[in-house]
Amino acid sequence: MNSRNDDLLVLLTCLFVGPMLLARLLKPVRDLFVEWHILVTEHILIPFGDGAGLDLPRVVLALSILGSLITLAVIVFRRHAARKESPKP
Repeated sequence: MNSRNDDLLVLLTCLFVGPMLLARLLKPVRDLFVEWHILVTEHILIPFGDGAGLDLPRVVLALSILGSLITLAVIVFRRHAARKESPKP
């Protein structure tokens, strides 16, 4: 893997995991996410503390986004590997 692919993977991880980690650790961020309707206070399936968390539709959406990010990463890595393996004229 080269530096560009590593940077892409770190960026995608931070974009997905970063906000949820902040919501779990910091009450003001959690309150802001509830206000923006990213987290809910009723019908919680995955709690993030203080009565806020993700309900089923948000869990499905989060898993869809995660699956899309993994698919994008696999496509990028396979293209990079194919370029490495192809003979140069």
